[in-house]
Amino acid sequence: MAIMMADYMAMNKRVSIAEAKNEFTSLVREAEAGKPIDVTRRGKRVAVLMSADAAERLTNAAAEEVMEAGYRAVPDDGSEVYFEAAAWTPRPRRKQRRR
Repeated sequence: MAIMMADYMAMNKRVSIAEAKNEFTSLVREAEAGKPIDVTRRGKRVAVLMSADAAERLTNAAAEEVMEAGYRAVPDDGSEVYFEAAAWTPRPRRKQRRR
């Protein structure tokens, strides 16, 4: 799977943030058509523009892998989710002090 993902990512169109800003509508149309677009800053990939369907498939696939590995999602303060092994119960997490 890692090799297939590397091939897939190598085929993505690459645009800088400035190009993405200027061509956003056409890039969204390409993403909707199933062509993910890498957005770069100074040549380094920092984001990927993809269709909502593709993002949902990735999210569902990741959730299935987590469940198969024996982990469960646990809400943290209602806004974030972390994963813990289903076989044990962790100590309650302390609130972090704000600086």
